Amino acid sequence: MTNNKKESFVYNVILCGAMTYLMGIVNMSINMNGISRLSIWTATKSWPLTFLFGLIIATLIIYPIASRATFQFVSSQDSKNAKIMFMSFFMVCGMSLCMALFKVVMMNGFTNDILSIFLKNWPRNFCIALFIQLILVGPFARKMLDLIFKRTRDK
Repeated sequence: MTNNKKESFVYNVILCGAMTYLMGIVNMSINMNGISRLSIWTATKSWPLTFLFGLIIATLIIYPIASRATFQFVSSQDSKNAKIMFMSFFMVCGMSLCMALFKVVMMNGFTNDILSIFLKNWPRNFCIALFIQLILVGPFARKMLDLIFKRTRDK
């Protein structure tokens, strides 16, 4: 967890940057029938816009909602890991909804199929994003935060 607004912003930049890039590669690889140089390049080209949208949505909308939701389930006496798990879950819920809709519109435009494409993609994206967040990106972002701010991790 972060200690102040500066740490929170840096953490969100790292987390959002990594998540949007990795999920972009995953989605492009699925849409292009496998991981390839072309799918990675296509994801890389669309990453700046995706990252910017994701960071704005995460900071202004999803984080405050996820924070409130987390503290409905976790008390101040609960472990740091419990807080991290609940916060990660609620952030992925909100972000996967927003980002799946964003990607559907970005890739297909405003068509009559938006809802069906979204409903097909969102459950898959949620599961993949939750896995990536809990196993890879979350621990990486917390480690980077510790290194940047020279913090010591309380066990």
